[in-house]
Amino acid sequence: MRDDIYAVYEDICEMGIEHGDYRPQNVLRAAQCPPGFPSLRCPEHNCEHQWRIIDFHIARKTGCQPSILIYGPQSQLLNKFKV
Repeated sequence: MRDDIYAVYEDICEMGIEHGDYRPQNVLRAAQCPPGFPSLRCPEHNCEHQWRIIDFHIARKTGCQPSILIYGPQSQLLNKFKV
């Protein structure tokens, strides 16, 4: 679970977006796709992520790399999602 959540945040960071509101309430389990409508595969991780990130009202465009935002020593994400 945690690895997939990190991967989704990593994808967001790769686009140069800092979500900024790292809380479990902003992470939802992805709905199952109805038959005949396959889920899109993540091109970066080559998988179908099981989690979705919501609530981008304080997100901002940054030049930060995912390694800093997600895995750095001051990472809010690591502190919030110790699952």
